Amino acid sequence: MDGPRAIPPLDRPVVSPVLVGRGPALAALERVLAQVCAGRGPTVVLTGEAGIGKSRLAAEMAARAERRGQRPPHRSRTPRLPAPAGA
Repeated sequence: MDGPRAIPPLDRPVVSPVLVGRGPALAALERVLAQVCAGRGPTVVLTGEAGIGKSRLAAEMAARAERRGQRPPHRSRTPRLPAPAGA
């Protein structure tokens, strides 16, 4: 053994520097970010099952927006609502 291992702090989330399998999603969001940087663009809603990486994807896009001099997008955690009847 080389000595005790450093334990990461538990008061902040651990964010992996690698996004796996997100090429198509990142490409689509990059196109939206380019529109936003040009002064227009749609609202984007990330949906999906718990644990699939929505928050990580949003954090990556916020970091990319900051690197382009844009204010990070608003993030909201809306509770899951039931789908309307017939949807």
